[in-house]
Amino acid sequence: MPHMGSSEKQRERGAALVMVAAAMFVLMILAAVGVDLASLYMVRNEAQRAADAAALAGAKMFVSTGFTSGAISQAAVQPLARQAAQAIGAQNKVGGQPAAIQASDVTFNFTLPKDPRITVVVQRSSARGNAVPTFFARVWGWLSADVRGTATAEAYNSSGGNGPVPCVGCLKPLLLPNCDPINTSPANPSCPGGAQGYFVDPATHDIAHPSVIGQKYQFHQQLVPSQYGVLDFSGSGGAGLRQDLAKCTITRQFSCGDSVPLLTGAKVGPASQGIEDMIHASGYGLNKGQDSIDPTTPPPFTMKAGSNNPDVLAGAVSAGSPIASSDSVVVVPLYDGTKLSPGAGSVTLTGFMQIFVTQVNHQGGDDNVEGVILNVMGCTQSPPNTCQTGGQPGTITPPPAALIPVRLVQ
Repeated sequence: MPHMGSSEKQRERGAALVMVAAAMFVLMILAAVGVDLASLYMVRNEAQRAADAAALAGAKMFVSTGFTSGAISQAAVQPLARQAAQAIGAQNKVGGQPAAIQASDVTFNFTLPKDPRITVVVQRSSARGNAVPTFFARVWGWLSADVRGTATAEAYNSSGGNGPVPCVGCLKPLLLPNCDPINTSPANPSCPGGAQGYFVDPATHDIAHPSVIGQKYQFHQQLVPSQYGVLDFSGSGGAGLRQDLAKCTITRQFSCGDSVPLLTGAKVGPASQGIEDMIHASGYGLNKGQDSIDPTTPPPFTMKAGSNNPDVLAGAVSAGSPIASSDSVVVVPLYDGTKLSPGAGSVTLTGFMQIFVTQVNHQGGDDNVEGVILNVMGCTQSPPNTCQTGGQPGTITPPPAALIPVRLVQ
């Protein structure tokens, strides 16, 4: 066997070193590109989260302004929804910078009846002078990259039976009649005590008068035109009423067409106590620590925290500060308005109302409840118990204390 000389060994070792060096160089390139790609992927996710939050905030404005129920026009709601999307978007960081959403980044789609949509684009790009800088890739001239996130959200109102049936959770056991004491035409012949109109038109299942949004509403347990009933949600009679009013204790969801039992008797004591607990009032009447609302301005109406608001007690906000949500905002069911006989079987739900409860006054045998109407929704009657198991096809579930669901659609 021929003997390898030292010069040949040195040449082989030199070739191996070159190969190792080349491999290390390639690995460094791949690692550098990997670091930049991972960083850009993270920034892209941040852009998507900002777009999601902004789109949902804009869609929520469709509801809080009453647009989905016809209270204001498309021209009026667009700047409000755009401002909400921009404000919420800016609270999210994209690559260390607040998301900068321009007016042209927010577009609207009103082609679907009662299903307005808003699309928000969050982007950082070289065209805008805020592209995301790279790190290692700068060595090869790749100085920056564009990132983009897009989200579309909708506010869906099922009034008129245009789509899926709403399944309402956290429903309060206060049954209100479909009797509007302000807008008396066309008259609802089922309402006792005189001429009253409809909140929900029984023919179209739509809101009869969008002008009711912001209307002050007073309802009683005594037999008067705005008599309300009390529902037996817990199945334990009056024993569970106070808790049912104060908290979301009922896991069942409700839909139009559901049949629910009435409580026997007025239960005025537990009713007034439960409503006080619900709105965090320390007594009957106004200014007892509960939140307040100003319906004199155009919607969305300004809500302010009361001294008993849980966030005020926790030190998160101060009393009198504007708030975006309140435990005083509740959803209650509607029925046709016929005279109630407490304990006489069940009633069929024909719609729902979202109301801001301002106060309760216990007067003798009556609990007089006052509030401001925020929204009304009717729908075609669905088979009873549609929402018992939850998540069935053709149903939508709004979040607690909401009436019209807001959701991302892409």
